[in-house]
Amino acid sequence: MRVPFFFHIGNAGGLSFARAAADIHRSDWVLVVNSAEDLKRVRSRLTPEAVAGIEFVFGHAVQLAEPWFAERYELTMLRWPQALLCANSVYAHEHPPYHLPAIHGIADHLERLRAYLEHLRLGGDANLRTTAHWLIERHKLDAYPAPKRAERQALLETCGRLLSERYDLVAITELMDESLFLFHADFPSLPPRPWVRQRVNSRRVDPFDLPRDIVAQFEWEYEADIALYHRARRRLLARFADLMHTRPDLRASYLDYKATTILTDVVLMKRFAAADPLFFPPELPLEELRAAVVARIDRAHEIRASVMRAYG
Repeated sequence: MRVPFFFHIGNAGGLSFARAAADIHRSDWVLVVNSAEDLKRVRSRLTPEAVAGIEFVFGHAVQLAEPWFAERYELTMLRWPQALLCANSVYAHEHPPYHLPAIHGIADHLERLRAYLEHLRLGGDANLRTTAHWLIERHKLDAYPAPKRAERQALLETCGRLLSERYDLVAITELMDESLFLFHADFPSLPPRPWVRQRVNSRRVDPFDLPRDIVAQFEWEYEADIALYHRARRRLLARFADLMHTRPDLRASYLDYKATTILTDVVLMKRFAAADPLFFPPELPLEELRAAVVARIDRAHEIRASVMRAYG
């Protein structure tokens, strides 16, 4: 049986996905590898018997654990690049040093975004990487530690092929529930739990309301990420539509699950009320979903309490 290998791209929401897909605090059957130091700490425990019991591998550096798992189900998660930019900027400010002292010292979040984009443009140390940076580093596609925009663009097609050919599932943060159901279809023994959004940063920057100059800078610097995201998103929605068609038995459970997550997550509820196509594209069964949410509104507090109890 193939073991799910979740390559966690920083600030992309992978922790929320992993907690819903598998209880990553169950150290007896989940292996977390975020760095070489992580692997070094657990290496002595990776006996054949222990490895045989591991059902999920998760982290920023899962490639380090590949020698122990010949049969792997590769997955990762991509986030809307504009939201990733904002999350990276806040993370740089709240988690020093990350070799970005100038950015850490800027309190105004818009000025910090401008400085962060300029830092990337100049080829600065990209510890807080774009999606392309993460893929380039994991798959050893480039000799440069922080490839500039032109280098990331040159590797765009290679990164795109990796995502479509090597990864069994490329989840999408804004389509978390649909991603979880596709994963569940491949691993029925790991049914998704209602998920709780994991906040890494204490403050937030609204990615939906940025000034034009920042959006223009962002679209230039993150061009490769934007292309990768939209390609992966189209593939996931096509796969999800096919799943709903070929597995009608999952449709009712999906609608119940999706309605629950909408009623228990403030961000998702706001996007649902706004009919935001980023989170609720027309490929989803929107009319059925609206009916499912309305049918549960009077029980919203009860549903929220039951979800929170599931997370202790």
